[in-house]
Amino acid sequence: MRVQNSVERMFQEFNKTSSASKLWKRYLKDKIRLPYVEHGDDPQNVQWLPEDYKRMLRMLKNPVYTGAYVIGRTETVLERTDEGEMVGRRREVPPDQWNVVEKDRHPAYISWEQYERNVAKIEANSAMPRNCPPRRGMSLLSGLMRCAHCTNHLHVHPQRSGWRRYVCNGGRRQRERGKPCMTFSGRFVDTLFAENLLEVVRPAGIEAARRAAQLCSQDYERERQSLLDELKQLEYEAERAQRQYDRVEPENRLVAAGLETRWNEALVALDEGRRQLERFQRESRPTPCDEQLQQLVSLSKRLEHVWYAEETDVEIQKQIADLLVKEIIVDVDTQCNEVKLCIHWTGGHHTTLVAPRGSRRGHSTTMQAKTVIRTLREVCDDTGIAHALNRNGIPCGSNRWTATDVRTFRERHGIKPFDAEEKRTQGLLTQEEAAKKLGISAMSVHRLVQSKTLPAQHPSPGLSSIICDTDLALPEVEQAVHQIQSNLPRPLPADPNQLSLF
Repeated sequence: MRVQNSVERMFQEFNKTSSASKLWKRYLKDKIRLPYVEHGDDPQNVQWLPEDYKRMLRMLKNPVYTGAYVIGRTETVLERTDEGEMVGRRREVPPDQWNVVEKDRHPAYISWEQYERNVAKIEANSAMPRNCPPRRGMSLLSGLMRCAHCTNHLHVHPQRSGWRRYVCNGGRRQRERGKPCMTFSGRFVDTLFAENLLEVVRPAGIEAARRAAQLCSQDYERERQSLLDELKQLEYEAERAQRQYDRVEPENRLVAAGLETRWNEALVALDEGRRQLERFQRESRPTPCDEQLQQLVSLSKRLEHVWYAEETDVEIQKQIADLLVKEIIVDVDTQCNEVKLCIHWTGGHHTTLVAPRGSRRGHSTTMQAKTVIRTLREVCDDTGIAHALNRNGIPCGSNRWTATDVRTFRERHGIKPFDAEEKRTQGLLTQEEAAKKLGISAMSVHRLVQSKTLPAQHPSPGLSSIICDTDLALPEVEQAVHQIQSNLPRPLPADPNQLSLF
């Protein structure tokens, strides 16, 4: 039962982990062991060893855990070495070329569909995935954007300033002129795309919070069961060592001494297992407390705080983007110095976004931060300003902005702090506050500002706009809001290939 529970737990944990390497590192960090039997050894002689990455990868990619028998997963290929010698090397065979596949032949840990999803996740996270552009690095859009002129995928070039630059090196233009088809900064593009993505997943925030609470309870039960299984085996080992010691004849002093040492080691391991179980039950909760539940519900309504948190794994963000977005067609308007993105969603919809191509050359970071802070202090406190600066990628030395950094910067440059009474008197609203008052999404407000239907003040390209409360009552704004509310997107017909967040 301990073997079965540990294998089942590994597959369940892999569903919640972005890659096999991260699951392996977690197992090493938490000192979680998996069963292992030496090749050719007695199957009952199970060893519990610290997890090895290659061994875990073989388990995740082995179809035997689906209840299937498979023959022909690998083959031997003869290759000639530099010395002229013929050697045989093993290589993997594509699944459609396997010789025998017999499904549902014995009890399974996972379904065949889940196995295929696991293999697809591993290949997507590999250094050179098959039939898809690379998705390495910290860029959310790498591998998704395609040039509108030559249809080639754009490449990511990291810059010393910390920004990422997208470049298209293919196509006829590059061959004829020796220049890229297009190049632009990802500073504003990444932020705008992330905001649009958050708008799409925001309706699922409450459901995600509920599922998170369920997963906390399931994780507790799995961890507790794992410790109980280990404790039960330690008790058996201690009892077995005692029985062996009791059966030895007194004349066999050397044998008795060895058995006594083994018995003492088993008792020490048993005592440590009991203390570990007690410590887990004392420090862990079977279900989230009321404060944790309130925090989950609060975060579900403020997904941007979760998205831009330092603890958020960029691989999780990429998986969400891959799940929702099929591709993005990009074009650059050199006259307006803008980047136009046409997002092709997996469900079939298309969304057009326009972002600034890049910042002005020679623009001082200090002057830019001073302008942004002087403007945002009218509607945000120091914590909100720090969040906006980090989200827009305005650097603060080598670290991220904090409320203390913003306060120190303000005092050094003589900028007044946030005054809630002054904000209320002037009738100023943030983009999110205006969206809540109008009854539409923040991205819809952004589009109204972008089309100049709604007047707004921009502290910097890519940052949230500052809107006057009286401008919300303009006739053209009310007409546009009514059109947005009355033309909600209709649900698409059921598609068997449509993926789901849950």
